[in-house]
Parts: sequence; structure tokens; C-alpha cells
Amino acid sequence: MKREIKFRCWDDFQKKMFDISSLKLPHREDLSPNVYLMQYTGIKDKNGKEIYEGDIVRKLDKTGYKAGRPFAVKFESNAKCSGYMIGNPKSYVIIGNIYENPELLNSSK
Repeated sequence: MKREIKFRCWDDFQKKMFDISSLKLPHREDLSPNVYLMQYTGIKDKNGKEIYEGDIVRKLDKTGYKAGRPFAVKFESNAKCSGYMIGNPKSYVIIGNIYENPELLNSSK
């Protein structure tokens, strides 16, 4: 199964997230230096929400209780989602992202 290629971006100047899947950007270098591009992983969380690079996720146990520390999602060099996401993607939930909620990485919330 092929993964859908989609992007979103964080504009650090406007402090706003944008869906850019419909935009045609020929080169990443064409983006302003204050804009950060994030690619869709092809994975959805427990709530059916698309997981992008830069999202902060947390694993849930079978009862829906928090299990483990939150972590930021990133692609490895082989274009697979970070090895931290082990098991069923439906056992993870997005709790924020690294631009709007960086404090979540330093907490157990």
C-alpha cells in the first residue's frame, strides 16, 4: 500500500499551522526561513487523526490510560516513521506538536 504524500507547515512568524497539501512547492528552499515543513507519516492515531512529523504522541495501554513518556514523531533516513512507534498505531494519541506545545516533551502529562 502506498502512503499518501501530504504536508503541512508551521509559520514561526505568524505562530500558525497551515495545511499545504494543495500547494505546489517545487523546492523546500522556496519556503521562508521561518516556515517549517512537516510530512504526513501515513499513520493515523487512535482518534483517526493524521500523524505528521513534529507531532507529539503518547502511547496508551489497553484501557486507554497513558503509558510511557510523550515523544516527537520524526522520519528516519529510510522514510519510515520513528522506531519509537512500536505496535498498533491505534494505541497512540496525538497530544500536541513541537511548535505549539514543546513543553509536553518535558512532562509526564
